Amino acid sequence: MGSFLVHGIILQHNNFREVDRLLTVYTEEMGKLQVIARGARKISSKMAGSLEPLLEVQMMFVHGRYNNTVTSVEVLNSWQPLKTDVDKVQFANYISMILDRSTRDQQRDGRIFHLYKGTLEAIEKQPFLSQQRSITIWFFVWQLLFYLGHQPELNNCLNCRIKIAAKKNFFTMSKGGVICSSCRSQSRGNVSISNNAIKILRLLISQPRDTLNNIIIGRSIMTELDGLTTSYLNYTQEGDFRINDFLLAV
Repeated sequence: MGSFLVHGIILQHNNFREVDRLLTVYTEEMGKLQVIARGARKISSKMAGSLEPLLEVQMMFVHGRYNNTVTSVEVLNSWQPLKTDVDKVQFANYISMILDRSTRDQQRDGRIFHLYKGTLEAIEKQPFLSQQRSITIWFFVWQLLFYLGHQPELNNCLNCRIKIAAKKNFFTMSKGGVICSSCRSQSRGNVSISNNAIKILRLLISQPRDTLNNIIIGRSIMTELDGLTTSYLNYTQEGDFRINDFLLAV
């Protein structure tokens, strides 16, 4: 057995046994962890209020043979302004769900932790407008996929390696990137991609999130990128994320 002190954000919790809680925490030091809070569902529990989703915490836990058990927890940030807005809470929980389903336990990557924390901060502070909502999800998903090893090729055709020109191009899910019209038949899972969408994807991967807040993005491009982001996330993570439907609902 050993004790560990970690800095993390609680993604979710579930009831466990009679009075315990099973927490999923994304930590800066150890990646995603499953930890058990003994007796956390008891009325007398001193830790109960510190074990809710969307809390940034400093947590001490003991690593046992079968489980990690929480011994102490301190709340560092509760994102209280965010939690006064039901739509923003729903949005933050959706981001947490994407992170949870896309990562494995104890695969450390501090970049992912800071991406997640920065996204929650952006949700808390920014106006809850349609374009900002889409940009927030696009940035989070494409950065997350980059850190997970799924960076798309956006500058040269994946097949012939010719520099992508401002004409008819396609995004291939199977190879992860853009191909020119001449090479379309050599890849599967292709979808048409506009030149403006390619430009925005390049910014999403290479520039800070706020860079895109000053760009006016047309409705057709937003719809295109919502669909492409959903499709590539589903393809790489073998999931059923429905980003398009979620954005229409909030």
